[in-house]
Amino acid sequence: MKKSLKILLTLGLATTMLFVIVAFSGCSPRRHPHSDPAIGRELEIRIRQDYAASRYTTRSIDSISIYRYYGTFSNASVVIFNPAATVWQIWQEIVAEIVFDTPCSGMPIRVWHAGEFYTLTQAYDNVWLTVYCLIIIAEKNDAFWYDHPFWS
Repeated sequence: MKKSLKILLTLGLATTMLFVIVAFSGCSPRRHPHSDPAIGRELEIRIRQDYAASRYTTRSIDSISIYRYYGTFSNASVVIFNPAATVWQIWQEIVAEIVFDTPCSGMPIRVWHAGEFYTLTQAYDNVWLTVYCLIIIAEKNDAFWYDHPFWS
């Protein structure tokens, strides 16, 4: 009888712990399943939280994913977020005579620095991105989009 009571108590305790873990795991944002896997979990969550709180969107953090991560340069992370709506109009920005474009105007390249979002031009003007950084970003951007089904 004592052995069965110990087993029941152990199962009850395990069930309670499992319930607590599941119940409280939703209290903090989790990695979005559609975010670019190249970005680290903590950085992704911080950027998504800041984007959800920004003037650029009214969406919740759960509906925001980082569609493309280009890297972090001088504490400035370069990303594209998943679009709220697809608008088939090319987005384009020219910085230091380098052309950046995406097939959807709802997917501009954004630069996250110290909790705020900037254009590539603003990041370049603030010296967070150099010409060398811009070339790396442009090469990654071109390689990604020209092999992407958007262009097919």
